[in-house]
Amino acid sequence: MSIPVPYLVGERLTLSQYATVAKFTNPYGDHPIPTTGNHGLDIGGQRTDELDQSCLDFARTLQSPAPTAVDLGCGQGRMSIALAELGVRCWLVDQAPPSPVLQARITDPASHLRYLQCEIGALDADSLPTSIDILFSQRFIHYLAYPDAVRVLNALSARLRLGARLFLSASGLHSELGEDYPAHNAGINHRMALLSEPMAQKHQIHVPVCLYTTADLAALSDQAGLFPVRIWRSPFGNIKGIFEKP
Repeated sequence: MSIPVPYLVGERLTLSQYATVAKFTNPYGDHPIPTTGNHGLDIGGQRTDELDQSCLDFARTLQSPAPTAVDLGCGQGRMSIALAELGVRCWLVDQAPPSPVLQARITDPASHLRYLQCEIGALDADSLPTSIDILFSQRFIHYLAYPDAVRVLNALSARLRLGARLFLSASGLHSELGEDYPAHNAGINHRMALLSEPMAQKHQIHVPVCLYTTADLAALSDQAGLFPVRIWRSPFGNIKGIFEKP
């Protein structure tokens, strides 16, 4: 499912701007819409994938009168907006300020959205709800060094209700991002490096990343005390998983 590009960026585009973003960067029809300029393109704001849909399906099963969710590395906040429309109270966390579209929504007291702008590696879990039903993070965790990802996920896992679920994805070591990746042969605890120049330019990722395998994502969830419901590799090669708090 695609959303019109002007809606995503929160402003009306000129013809020349639209011609720029109308160039596809991959076979999925994604437009090259930047995020911070260093942290890749905004893919999650353009289409719903299997992990997104699984999260929404799970949200519809929640029996709590006031379910809560945390969207880690939320970007445009598309998932939180969708969850809020299902009655879920959402805490959105990102290092960048909210987009104009998102800002208009979070200032509405009836929106069920709260925005926390901070460096996620230094996130204070006390600023989040004490009981969380959904923890969602798409295409973000690879920006943290693995030991930092373990620490952040452990802090958040401690706030998950029994039966709560984590919906998590990371860029894959065996995707095209791994081509000539300097840390390709490093163990996960030390795997943090810039992408090769061609991949960095193509995907607009200009900061070090930790690329994952399915085993790495499983190990991350295990250290957070979460049970894997399903882990898979997307057609592009990214790693996705659904995990439950036992």
